[in-house]
Amino acid sequence: MSEYTGPAAVIADGTRIEVEVELRSTQEYHETRAGGGRGHVPGLTSWGGRLSASGEPEAWAIQESDEPEIEIGNRVGKFITVGGDLGTGELTIKGSGPAPFGDD
Repeated sequence: MSEYTGPAAVIADGTRIEVEVELRSTQEYHETRAGGGRGHVPGLTSWGGRLSASGEPEAWAIQESDEPEIEIGNRVGKFITVGGDLGTGELTIKGSGPAPFGDD
């Protein structure tokens, strides 16, 4: 598991929107009984968290974007919005693919 809290940018339909984020990635593990023993093997990794846009217009643009991407440094990740409050600019997101932060 890794975490990132700090500045990021969202690219929403070609527009760059500066945001603050709190993101976390998690790794699933599955039990195995290979070779007569028991153990765990890594499964899917997922990531998501919260982002804060500066206001309602920016949050609305992110929410309505067809394929939003988040940039952290030189890494990029695709995500969807799964909740939040457009009025305050706070959105909950769920990532797709490798996390744009951490030790991948």
